[in-house]
Amino acid sequence: MPSTKSLLEQMHAMGNKITLFGESAGAQSKLLHYGTSGMRSFFQAAIIQSSPMSFPFRTYLEYITRTVLLAEQLKCGVSDIACFRKVSYQDIITAQLVVVEHFPPDQVNDQRPLLARLFTQWTFTCSSRLFARKAPIAYTHVFTYPPITNGASNSSVFQGHVCHGDELYFLFEALRANLTAAGRRLSSNFANYWTNYAKSQDLNQPIQVPLIWPRFHNDVMKYLCFQDPIETMDNYFKDDCDFCDKIGY
Repeated sequence: MPSTKSLLEQMHAMGNKITLFGESAGAQSKLLHYGTSGMRSFFQAAIIQSSPMSFPFRTYLEYITRTVLLAEQLKCGVSDIACFRKVSYQDIITAQLVVVEHFPPDQVNDQRPLLARLFTQWTFTCSSRLFARKAPIAYTHVFTYPPITNGASNSSVFQGHVCHGDELYFLFEALRANLTAAGRRLSSNFANYWTNYAKSQDLNQPIQVPLIWPRFHNDVMKYLCFQDPIETMDNYFKDDCDFCDKIGY
């Protein structure tokens, strides 16, 4: 980053207007930059898109230890044997069942929709909400438009659903020729919001956008919902996220 900033300044660019952008693992990288005080002077804003914020940065030993999730529920360190020995078997059972109680299995054989909801809320939606609450200025969004690419992508199995990374088709206008008219309209608007933010740190200008993107506030948590048409929504999955905040990430 220091060399990038210096290069941009030499090219008469505005080094203090650098906007970082990343999606998924790239978003995790930008999250580290944002949270590292020594890096904050090298950029002014960041777009953190679909970051799995609930995935902690662990050592190799912690990753291969099957007791990590249980330890988090019991408020014990992974290697704190004394803490585990103090916990009753009732507490262990409760820790294992707390998630199942909030997300009870459906009375059908296929539990994939329930698992997808649980995983998505804990991994992306709710941990991002917690981050937005702590950020001095934040704008949040959800992408709910299932991609229809007329056979240009291998997504027939997920017809009618939005999967992690699907929004990239629209943001970078990669399959624009294969999108429907509604998809092309959404793609242009998506790219315009991001371009505005990179240029001015204001999502709503200078390029005209169809709807004002409101700032995120703790009292009324507003999201911009990318669908057709684009709209705003309040308190997205609030009950699920309140639960996830309670059990921790």
